[in-house]
Amino acid sequence: MDLESHCKNTIRELGKAYQEIHLWLDAFARAYSQTFYGYETTTFEHRKHRHHNEGIEEAVIEFKDKYPEDIVRKVCEIHIRDDYFGVLPVKKNFDDPAFLKQYHR
Repeated sequence: MDLESHCKNTIRELGKAYQEIHLWLDAFARAYSQTFYGYETTTFEHRKHRHHNEGIEEAVIEFKDKYPEDIVRKVCEIHIRDDYFGVLPVKKNFDDPAFLKQYHR
């Protein structure tokens, strides 16, 4: 899902975009981007860094001086569930070939 869609979903649910948190969650996307016929696309590979329960804990620490913990958690959960069709993975899911096959097509 793109940044604009993530922000629209948090505006709908929380009244604010919280773009900074979405950008932090996807910060590794550029490192895993590929170019096809002149167009840059990101792969799912970047999600292994922060798109899981443990990543939410990191976000709480990262944004503790800027946003309340419950807001950071909710924004992260919305973002990750949007990317994983309602599922909230744990970090070890990214070592599971069945999980990757199901969600990284």
